[in-house]
Amino acid sequence: MHTRAGLATMLALTASVILSCSDSSLTGPRRVHDRENGFSVVPPDGWVSRGKVTGSLMTYYGPTEGDFPINFSINTARDRGEPVEDLPAKFKAMLSRTLPGYSPVDEGVVTLNGKKASYLSGTYQDGTLQLRKLQYFIRGTNRQIYAISFHAPVESFAAHRATFEAVAQSVRTD
Repeated sequence: MHTRAGLATMLALTASVILSCSDSSLTGPRRVHDRENGFSVVPPDGWVSRGKVTGSLMTYYGPTEGDFPINFSINTARDRGEPVEDLPAKFKAMLSRTLPGYSPVDEGVVTLNGKKASYLSGTYQDGTLQLRKLQYFIRGTNRQIYAISFHAPVESFAAHRATFEAVAQSVRTD
């Protein structure tokens, strides 16, 4: 039996969920929707939000290997209208300037949730750790390019790649 207060609370919660999600593709179990920045994503089970770390819109940490937490973050860049296929070259140059010992491994074009996207992967040095970074670039409808970045130690990167790809496939842009 429901009390009036319990029913009112349930209705208020239901209404807030409905009002906060304008598109059913942006809702679902574990889906995190950032309405202000126009995207949503489904983090892996057990990964923990660290909020906006070093300028990112969101960052999630997964298992720790040695002293390094496997992680992903989402950042945006202004969409200047260049073809999505050209984005890896643009970001490769920037990563070469900002990440110690950055060395590209592969790049290409993929489809993420029905939208054309590109990716770039490379290795870099973080102190004594040799890490691999995988980035996907997808265009939003709000004049933003989203960069979804994944980081793992080089020796375990292959074991995490399927998880990274699943997260990238879960990205929705408003």
